[in-house]
Amino acid sequence: MNLSLTGNLGSGKSSLGKELVARGFEIISSGDIFRSLAAERNVSIVEMNKIAETDKSIDKMVDDRTIALGKTKDNVIFDSRMGWHFVPDSFKVFLMVDLQEAGNRVYHDSLRKAETYQDADAAIKALYERQSLEKERYRELYGVNYYDLNHYNLVIDSTHASPAVIAEEIIKRFEQFCAGDMTRYVEISPYRIYPTIEMDKLDDLKVEKYSSDCEDKVCFDDVLEVVLKDGNWYASGENEKLLAAQVDKKLFVCTEQVHKDVQSSEKICKEYEERAEFQYLSYPEEKKKYSNEKMYE
Repeated sequence: MNLSLTGNLGSGKSSLGKELVARGFEIISSGDIFRSLAAERNVSIVEMNKIAETDKSIDKMVDDRTIALGKTKDNVIFDSRMGWHFVPDSFKVFLMVDLQEAGNRVYHDSLRKAETYQDADAAIKALYERQSLEKERYRELYGVNYYDLNHYNLVIDSTHASPAVIAEEIIKRFEQFCAGDMTRYVEISPYRIYPTIEMDKLDDLKVEKYSSDCEDKVCFDDVLEVVLKDGNWYASGENEKLLAAQVDKKLFVCTEQVHKDVQSSEKICKEYEERAEFQYLSYPEEKKKYSNEKMYE
């Protein structure tokens, strides 16, 4: 069984890939395939890129090679925007991240690489615009939206989790999948989900029960219904589950997306922050011009 990996820019796929390689996987990327095709033609990568600008068959050759490798390889991770599409029987993983966090990562990384971002806000804007262009490009080329989270067996949030922890969670779900568990998991950081019920209206006994019932150390596995609205995640229904995950310092909470009318506020969020001792990256009233979540809507 193979695994395909894609995700948001700045989500940490490269660092995650190193952790997965250390755990026994081989990684094949679109870049690897492109380089092998260049070697077969006895040309440099620069020359191959120039050829690909006018010869659209190069893209198809990369796609066809990915399909062929997917049929012959085993225990391989296909690190590619369209890996899930060209290796359809793989375990499909999407690595999501809050765009503000991604922008901060890319900006600070650029300081080491001498790239040209004036500040983190500039990096956020550049990431969003690049992703928007890629989304349309792949839609035109293949007729699919790779930001549609329904394509994936596991969607996992890297905003507050280290690559090592994410690698272990992916392997756990991968092994469950290989054993016949077809459950689809969307694991979001509980510190990115806005509460919709005031603290004094919660049932503390429910919070304690949810907390004691969850044996997993990193993921709150009692499914929380969430709403995606205006580029933000909101808890729907039992906010006690959200609070239990936050108080217990879980890095992920299993979610199911529903469509309901929900509201939150900075006041409500601050109540949860105080109780669980953390801080949201932003509050619901802060209108986001750029958001990765807008790609998923």
